[in-house]
Amino acid sequence: MIKSTLNTELHKVTGGIHVVALAGPGGVITVSEDIGRHNALDKVIGYAIRNGIDLSHTFIIVSGRISSEMARKCLVANIPIIVSRGATTTLSLEVAEKNGLTVVGFVRGSKMNIYTQPERIEVEQTGPRSILE
Repeated sequence: MIKSTLNTELHKVTGGIHVVALAGPGGVITVSEDIGRHNALDKVIGYAIRNGIDLSHTFIIVSGRISSEMARKCLVANIPIIVSRGATTTLSLEVAEKNGLTVVGFVRGSKMNIYTQPERIEVEQTGPRSILE
């Protein structure tokens, strides 16, 4: 899911565009691209607010690293989980741990690092199911 969501045409062509997606139990709700990862996150949160989406049942997927500011934005918006195929900052993990945000990084194939609040991530007995597909 993550790989296909984040590999937008503009991202493929430029390699310099950040992609952020808002997803829920039914799949991807909306995707935004921007040169700034914070702007892309703001766009998907704004979309959700304008459309009356209950963000407490969603999660964010980002193409780049997860910063403390992005973690704080998710907390303010009541989004419980943020996922990246890249890294997280130490400060983002401190913010997440203190405030109950689930942070998942380095999602590649069926492997991922669940840094905080792991009880929100369902792992099958045969190993984690790839959310990248």
